[in-house]
Amino acid sequence: MSSPNRKGNHILIGMAEHSSIQGAIKRLEQAGYRITLVPFQSSGLIDLEKLASSITTETILISIQHVNSEIGTIQPLERIAKICKDNQILLHSDFVQSFGKIDTTKMASLVSSFSFSGHKIYGPKGIGGVYIDPSISWSPFFPGGTHEKGLRPGTLNVPAIAAMTVAAQRIGNQMHEEYRKFLLLRKAFMEAIEPIKESVQIFQADENAQLPQIIGLRFAGIEGQWMMLECNRRGFAISTGSACQVGMQSPAKAMQAMGLGIREAKEFIRISFGRSTTLDDVVRLGQNIVIIVSEFKTTSVI
Repeated sequence: MSSPNRKGNHILIGMAEHSSIQGAIKRLEQAGYRITLVPFQSSGLIDLEKLASSITTETILISIQHVNSEIGTIQPLERIAKICKDNQILLHSDFVQSFGKIDTTKMASLVSSFSFSGHKIYGPKGIGGVYIDPSISWSPFFPGGTHEKGLRPGTLNVPAIAAMTVAAQRIGNQMHEEYRKFLLLRKAFMEAIEPIKESVQIFQADENAQLPQIIGLRFAGIEGQWMMLECNRRGFAISTGSACQVGMQSPAKAMQAMGLGIREAKEFIRISFGRSTTLDDVVRLGQNIVIIVSEFKTTSVI
C-alpha cells in the first residue's frame, strides 16, 4: 500500500506484534525500509507517547495488533487512528485475536486495513481475510497474480471460505454471551489462585481494555516451560506464549515489549479459555497451579 499524501520509507510497529507481522517487516527492512519498534507500558498497552514521538516526516505506515495474543490487552486503536489521521499515515491492524470476540465494527472503519483468521473463530485452519480501504492504492507483493485483484496468487479455497463465513456468522451471534461467560471464568481463576498471590504477577490492563479469555502471568522462580509441563502432566494444556512461538526458546514478545528481564520473561505462561471451557475446568486448573507453586516453594514477585 502507499499513502496518498505522504512519501517515505519509515514504518512503526508494536514491539509485541505477531510473528507474521514481524516476518513481513523484516523483509521490508531488507528492501530498504526503516523500522521502529514501539514498546508497551506496564499495563500491556502501547506507549502512545513513544508512538507519537517516533513519527518522522518519512513515516508512512503504523501497524498495531488490536488485541495482544499473549496477554489479551486491547490496544487503544481509536487514539492510534487519530494520531495516524493527523499525520496522514496509514494504519494496519491485526484483528486475529479480536475478530469475533469483541465488536470490531467501529475499529474496522478507523483503520486503513485489517486482517483476521478463520481458525480463531472455530472455522477451518489455513484461511483468513484482509480488508483494505478501497481509497488506498496498492500493488501486489507477488506480481502477475489475477485472483483477489492480484492480492495473492493461487486458486481460491472456496469450501474453506464458505466455512469461515458460516463460522463468522455464528460467533457474531454468540459474541456478547460468550464474553460474559469468559468474564466469569477469569474471575473464578483469579479467585482459585488467591492462596499464592504473593508468587504471581498477572499482566493485564483495566477490564475495559482486556480480553477476558486470555490470561498472561508469571510465577516467581518457576520457568514457564516447567510450569507448562507440570500442568500438562495433570491434564491441562497451557502455553508459554502464542501458538506460533511453541518450541522456540525466546521469551514471549509481550514480556520484551514491557521491558522485563530475560529471567522474568522466561517465567511467563499463557492461559486461554475457549468455547468448551467450563467453570470446573478453570477452578481445577487454578487449584492444581496452587499445588505446583506450593510444592516448588517459590519466592515472591514483589
